[in-house]
Amino acid sequence: MQKTHLIIIVIFLISLTSYAQHEAGQKTNIATLLRLTKQQQATFKKIIQEHRDSVLKISKTTSINYLERRELLLKLSLSRTKRIDSLLSPEQRIKLKEYYSAAAKKATPLPQKENK
Repeated sequence: MQKTHLIIIVIFLISLTSYAQHEAGQKTNIATLLRLTKQQQATFKKIIQEHRDSVLKISKTTSINYLERRELLLKLSLSRTKRIDSLLSPEQRIKLKEYYSAAAKKATPLPQKENK
């Protein structure tokens, strides 16, 4: 279950602007890909905007250290992920997971450090 949430977090961090690169180089709108209803789109946009506002607020806070900030941002991301997850139908969740799994397989891996 935690692995699923981590995958969903990564997925929605990538799709904050509601767009992802399509394999043909075109932009695919997440709302179109998932066939979100107008109500889902409005709720999704509200969740994303609230998340952005909270991230900005936390980022500007000087009374906390790096680790505290990182923990708050992680909790915020988990909260956003749960809210979005509850917004989607089971079919939409599957479609989104499949889309990003395919995209992850095509992504260029990070270079590995050499052990000397």
